[in-house]
Amino acid sequence: MRLAIALIAIAAYPAAAQVLSTNGTILGQSSQQQLSGKGAISGNVMNKVTHEPMKNVQVALVGPVALIAVTDDAGQFAFKLMPPGDYVLRVQDQSLAPQRPRFSTLLPVSVTLAANELRSGVLLSQMPGASISGRLADDEGLPLRKCDVSAIQFDLGQEPSKTIGSLISTFTNEKGEYRIANLAAGNYLIFAKCGQSIPLPHAFLRRNSGVEAPTASYAPQFYPGTPDPHIATKLTAVGGSELSGIDFHLSLSGGITLRGKVGFANPDGANSIIQLTLESRDPMQRSLGMKAVHLNMQSGEFWVDHVTPGSYNVVANTFGETNRSYAVVPIEIGTTQPEPLVVMLTPAMTLRGAITQEGDTHVLLADKLLNLTPLDRFYPGTQPSSPIQKDGTFSFSGVLPGRWLVESSGAPGFIKSISFNNRQSNSPVIEITEGAPGPINIVLSTAMAQIDCTVTGIPSEVRSVSGILMPVQEVRSSSQQGFPVDLQGKFTPPGLPPGKYVACAVGVDPWVLIQNSTVMDALKSRCETVDLDEMVVKIGGRRMYLWR
Repeated sequence: MRLAIALIAIAAYPAAAQVLSTNGTILGQSSQQQLSGKGAISGNVMNKVTHEPMKNVQVALVGPVALIAVTDDAGQFAFKLMPPGDYVLRVQDQSLAPQRPRFSTLLPVSVTLAANELRSGVLLSQMPGASISGRLADDEGLPLRKCDVSAIQFDLGQEPSKTIGSLISTFTNEKGEYRIANLAAGNYLIFAKCGQSIPLPHAFLRRNSGVEAPTASYAPQFYPGTPDPHIATKLTAVGGSELSGIDFHLSLSGGITLRGKVGFANPDGANSIIQLTLESRDPMQRSLGMKAVHLNMQSGEFWVDHVTPGSYNVVANTFGETNRSYAVVPIEIGTTQPEPLVVMLTPAMTLRGAITQEGDTHVLLADKLLNLTPLDRFYPGTQPSSPIQKDGTFSFSGVLPGRWLVESSGAPGFIKSISFNNRQSNSPVIEITEGAPGPINIVLSTAMAQIDCTVTGIPSEVRSVSGILMPVQEVRSSSQQGFPVDLQGKFTPPGLPPGKYVACAVGVDPWVLIQNSTVMDALKSRCETVDLDEMVVKIGGRRMYLWR
């Protein structure tokens, strides 16, 4: 199949350079580079908002050689002894908080340098970071010190649920004030939490009586004062701006103390080390962290302090790769004390099956690996993996209930279909329920689809173009791939599993985009869509407009 693709323009840049310089001049050079030219490129970096020079900012140059300079106090930089060629210059602002790729701050400049040319006056602009500030106080207006305040961006996960994409945190000072600086432009939720416990009035307690003094804690909040991230207010941070007055008033909440006892259904696991956590059933809440559980290893009794109303799971696991046990017990927490919970760990499951091959090419599968990747929750220890035997059989141990992504490692081709629990599916995701699972039968195919792509409408100033192919719906760990585009504007990906794909062309490093699921979802509506099967036929093209 042949596919014509128009270029999508995005304000981003290629990968980093290799050489560091200081005070506006080159400090050194890579052992693999020879600065044998007589040309030079110099210029200034300015703040895009205030138009003031920016000092101590890295400028990366990529072209026939790759270098980095650091601006001086006047915002000036210079690259000397440069060979002729096409170069791209960009600013690297190390002050911005580490987070997802920052498209709005990345403003590259292209320069074509002739032999012995001394190019000056190159102007680079950098969008400065934004800041969000405010104050935390209790119900009486008194400052809350040493509390954690975070600016959070959520990403779409493997499914339509959202998990944390980036989180930048700071602590309140003695006045209860906080300031989160150097944020890239974007939308944020602000989350505040105070970990300290406050003693409550109580009757006299005898020492060593085993009775705990009652305490309360401050209930965590999203701005402007809700525990629910789904209805919290998103704040828009604009480069160079300061959002102030984002204040919180946190109230003491005793919550409830969840108590229970953990044990083993199988006596063989009685001496294992147990890990207990309390996690929200809401994916967004769960991505913020799990509550610690206090466990008496001798008696098996456990308790969790200050649990606020909501839907939770008590999750128990044992460590080690053999005799793994688990338990997941759902519980609804309201305003009244629930009955003590009984958590009984049962042995993890063993999943057995066989793999067969389809297509013209059959390969030796012995000693190749099949892997299971959990999609629902954290899996303690090494994830299940099994070598494929000579007869095509395999066996996973330590399998827990939930959704799992099945992947082959080292075997050519792709997983075409899976038959599991009397259901056949073309999806690599299986749902494993409580009890003895399986068997599972996997069909591996080497009948890959082929596609030739041609990129059109490449502006003359764009020096580097990459193609991206991604499936429309399937969940695969390596589903989104980037490919270099040659001088004729063509790229030919290797064989692909059949299915529906979208194809894009971008003038930036594709891996910067692929790491951001929100951006990739936005790109899909502006790319070419193609159905690939083992006998590819045709594709209807359409013009793609610039995406910013």
